[in-house]
Amino acid sequence: MIKLKPGNWKQHALICPVCMKEFFVSHYRATKESINKLSCSYKCAAILRVPSLKERSSLDVEIIIKMKDLYLNTNKHITKIADELDISRSTIFNYIKKEGWKRLKRPSSLRIQYRKLASEKIGRPLLKYEHVHHIDFNTRNNEASNLHVYKDAQQHTLAHRSLETCAIEFYKLGLIVFNEKTGLYQLK
Repeated sequence: MIKLKPGNWKQHALICPVCMKEFFVSHYRATKESINKLSCSYKCAAILRVPSLKERSSLDVEIIIKMKDLYLNTNKHITKIADELDISRSTIFNYIKKEGWKRLKRPSSLRIQYRKLASEKIGRPLLKYEHVHHIDFNTRNNEASNLHVYKDAQQHTLAHRSLETCAIEFYKLGLIVFNEKTGLYQLK
């Protein structure tokens, strides 16, 4: 039952479900559907909108655990995590802020690893503009024998173009053929 404010028939007295204080709202806002959603302040409204983990359903807890795992243990962008879990980005940002989640930087990434190995091979630190080439074109093969250091991007590009030149010569010699069905070059 909605209690009316004394002296004003357009104001209804309600009890805030969060802090249990009495507050008044207009009769337009105090509908049967909205009574349980109304609160006395923005602060209490925020608490109503974000219930504690104990009050959430088991499905919501599972989503939070997946969200935490994806955020902390992968390098996925927050937008991709939100799309994957079908939740908003702001929900993820709120949990990151509220729970204090911090991503660890991954110093052992492949880029850092092959540059470090190449610098060990040549016996000095690599300069910022030097490029490392994988001889067999397999970027996961970081053996010293598969790495070559170029002084700049232009030399590295020349190396890739030289392979294309070799392929043209092999085509002229008949060692490489063009497959009309697949539209690709292949060894004879």
